Amino acid sequence: WGIAGVVCDTRQAKRLFPLFNASFILGQVIGGFATGLLVNIIGTENLLIIWAGTLIIAFLFSRAVLSHQHIESAPTRKSRHKQPTLVQEMQRGFQYVRTSPLLIAISLSTIFFSILYFSIALPFSRTVTAQFPDENSLASFLGIFNGLTTAGAFLTSLFLANRLFARFGIMACIFAFPLIYVIGFGTLIFAPLFVIVIVFRFIQMLFLSGMADPAWQTMFNVVPNEKRDQVRAFVGGVPEQAGVFIAGGILVIGEQALN
Repeated sequence: WGIAGVVCDTRQAKRLFPLFNASFILGQVIGGFATGLLVNIIGTENLLIIWAGTLIIAFLFSRAVLSHQHIESAPTRKSRHKQPTLVQEMQRGFQYVRTSPLLIAISLSTIFFSILYFSIALPFSRTVTAQFPDENSLASFLGIFNGLTTAGAFLTSLFLANRLFARFGIMACIFAFPLIYVIGFGTLIFAPLFVIVIVFRFIQMLFLSGMADPAWQTMFNVVPNEKRDQVRAFVGGVPEQAGVFIAGGILVIGEQALN
């Protein structure tokens, strides 16, 4: 998304990010459905080799894209020794975020989104692992599940996202996401069944990948290009991780209370 933000302005991002997201999801669809086949051929542990190979390919594509893009901040960096570290980039991002009410709201909402995401992601993983104790069966199920989820997200991103963005606006599509959690967690209170967990997770991932993620990333394009990566680094490195930490604490406390 950082690379996409560099090569697209705000107007292009609103139009093209759903298309980029659809391409991203298509890769997940292919990988999801191929997982079961690959497990039977090379084994679960060797999936890491496939993963590493695809990362190398993605790196080469990214270098090719950025080699044709002029980045304004690059000429000011005369040597490698003067390039800011990740921590410094995050600090600069924080200094910029604190001056913008919009970015402060984004940072706070990132904490809550992380809490919500992992509050179902971790129970989902535990429930599926208990249902499929064999590692090959588990990998095959997760591959099929992710393939079906991302296939639905692919169709949503390709044919529905732009229409909803144009009709209701990007922020309205983001605000619809918490409603899914309200309905999902409300259902689990009364019927904590395996099927309910799977359906909840399916809808969550479909909307997240197909609608919420491209809408969320589009918001960052209101940030000036030279500050955008710093803001992303701060939001991804501080508020998002804080939400993960809080979600883990809530789950541990809840489990201890039940025991």
